[in-house]
Amino acid sequence: MAKRPKTIINEERQFLPQEVFFSTTDAKGVIRYGNQVFCRIADYPLREMVGAPHSLIRHPDMPACVFYLLWDLLGQGRTAVAYVKNLAADGRYYWVLAVVSPMDDGYYSMRMKPTSGTHEVVESVYERTLAIERKEREAGRDKTQQMEAGLNNILSELAGLGFSDYDSFVNQALLGELESHHQVVDAVGLSVSSGSAQTFSTERSMIRRVILLHGSIRERIRKMLAAVRSLKEFEERLSAELDALLRETIFLGITAINCRLAAEKPVHHTISQLMGNEVQSIQSILETLSRVSGELSRITDGVSFSVSTTLLQTDVGCQFAEEIAESMDQGLCYESEQFRLLMHQGAKELKTMLKGLRDLQRVSREPFDLMSQLGRCIRSIDHVRIAGLQEAALLPSKHVFASLFHKLSHTIHQLVEACQRMDDDFADAQDTIMAISKLEALVDQEHGSCEQALESLASEMGCVSDTAPSNSGDSASFGIDSGSVLSQ
Repeated sequence: MAKRPKTIINEERQFLPQEVFFSTTDAKGVIRYGNQVFCRIADYPLREMVGAPHSLIRHPDMPACVFYLLWDLLGQGRTAVAYVKNLAADGRYYWVLAVVSPMDDGYYSMRMKPTSGTHEVVESVYERTLAIERKEREAGRDKTQQMEAGLNNILSELAGLGFSDYDSFVNQALLGELESHHQVVDAVGLSVSSGSAQTFSTERSMIRRVILLHGSIRERIRKMLAAVRSLKEFEERLSAELDALLRETIFLGITAINCRLAAEKPVHHTISQLMGNEVQSIQSILETLSRVSGELSRITDGVSFSVSTTLLQTDVGCQFAEEIAESMDQGLCYESEQFRLLMHQGAKELKTMLKGLRDLQRVSREPFDLMSQLGRCIRSIDHVRIAGLQEAALLPSKHVFASLFHKLSHTIHQLVEACQRMDDDFADAQDTIMAISKLEALVDQEHGSCEQALESLASEMGCVSDTAPSNSGDSASFGIDSGSVLSQ
């Protein structure tokens, strides 16, 4: 079994920014498998890592509270994301953004190289947090108290950076890292080797088809992510607009009451009353819109996170499929069971994403209906405004009713303009949601084709295909040496 290095070297271990890698563990964090990239970067042969705790690669510069937080999220059945500084076998370090998800009987961790610059900010936060944990330990606090103090510092510093909670931070961090990662991928590509004539077997052809299907799905998911981000920007504008409109309607309501008090003729009372009634209706719709907007924003955040993790999963799937294809070309063994396990996990991620997208489309219909109601109320109050101006014109310019109504008219005009801007935004958002719906249907279709290809591949390899492959440490290997496993 692998042993931790005795000497820590303050030197970074490099790997390519387009590389992504993964490992799997049991429920206690004991390593079951890691792909070739992981083994190379960590500088351990796989045979030495299997059976070792994942803390084998934990760097002493990492605050304990980060892992406390990760385990807490995983315990809730949630996917956990964190920047992590890891320790390689040679004593050097490497940074990753880790995305860890629960599996049937363990955990699955995807990692990518941080390139967005956010991890540099996080590194400074970690340094201060580590100092706080050390200070708490020296003061005689127990481990839980040390970690709680550290976690409080991280959350406090994130709040100072404008993040309401840890979820909002990791959501934005993951988006930023994926965007940066794919800029590199677009520049250098993810290679798909063609194989030689002698090694271009049926299995190799099927692996290549899986890679191509994954590549197509990845590009569609990237478009989805861009659309979801556009929708999030719309929601942020909508939230700000709704807050401003609610403040305006409060002023409108007060002014309508004052108009009624200043009215001298029955018609003035009637107009003021109608005005007050329409203002109340608008306030009610705006309050409901604000509530629905908050729900839509929450769902969009969840969908954004799900689309991001699924996108990373497709990258990992593509690269691992390529590892297997290269092993086939070289006549080496390859981990068919681990490949099926990875594809099974990817299918779960994708189904979760598709469900979230459908929920988003369902919830997004409600604000469009409310906007139609708001539009009718705005038109009604505008008619009342015109009637009021006609009556005010018959009064002396300094009359209280006339003065108040002119102020009211100006505010209503601003309200009409604001609602027109919202209408335009909603039209754009509706187009975005329709685009997401079309992409979702295409991804669902291509995923079905990918699953069929995987079924054929499993049959050709001689594996028993099932919907939930085993996650045992003894994975099936095929090739010239059935007793060997992938290593460096």
